[in-house]
Amino acid sequence: MSRERDAFLDACRTVGPRAVSACPGWTTHEVAAHQAAACAEVVRHVRPHRAGEPVPATRSFAEREAPYLALPFDHLLDSVVAEEERMQAVIGAVLDDEPQAVVPWTGPRMAVSAFRTHLRGEFALHRWNLVGDDATGASLLAGPDLTAHGLAELGTILPRAGAAADPGDPLRVALRSPGAEDVVVEVTAADDAAGRSATGRAGARLRRPGEGETVPVGLELDAASRLLVLWGRRPARPGVSRLSSGTLRRVQHLLAGY
Repeated sequence: MSRERDAFLDACRTVGPRAVSACPGWTTHEVAAHQAAACAEVVRHVRPHRAGEPVPATRSFAEREAPYLALPFDHLLDSVVAEEERMQAVIGAVLDDEPQAVVPWTGPRMAVSAFRTHLRGEFALHRWNLVGDDATGASLLAGPDLTAHGLAELGTILPRAGAAADPGDPLRVALRSPGAEDVVVEVTAADDAAGRSATGRAGARLRRPGEGETVPVGLELDAASRLLVLWGRRPARPGVSRLSSGTLRRVQHLLAGY
């Protein structure tokens, strides 16, 4: 179990099943089904790996969430607990024998050990989607491991939707939080075979240790708010900008969520 999971469940009970989430079209019930299904999907991948069997393809959200959406709300919250505990047990069993185990997951591969951080981040983020900014959320979202994991696994995905409408001109700015590594948001020009500029490639990453190139600081914000901004959310404390209004708007559009 995790502190993030328990805080998420407390939020679900507080706001009730029909409360509107910050995820478009989702109420608390849909968010809770999403979380139960995510834990179950991890088990569906990790358990065959441990047994030496082929790992199945990752199912769509709609397919994996359908059984949980059909549950009464109280039973659904019990399922979140049961699936998360089952996931933790299976992960622990694999890591006892194979600490560096890796399995396929939604296209790329995921270290089995990383699933715990992945779900902690999901629980913390979806809690915010239900209740917004508060002291508990600030504490849960501020962990540097959540930012590092999100960027390592999703650094090219988080800005993908926003990049579709981006002009593609080169861009490199840092999002800075006190006492933490800078997050670099960048668009690098892609050239076609004739050398002409094509659509830029967008991404977000932690600043590489010893990076020689100076990356100008674009936004200064606390660690929890920075993680929310990377996920396309608009926290109550969105930070201080050193950017022109046009560049700030561009960065916000790039980090519009996916």
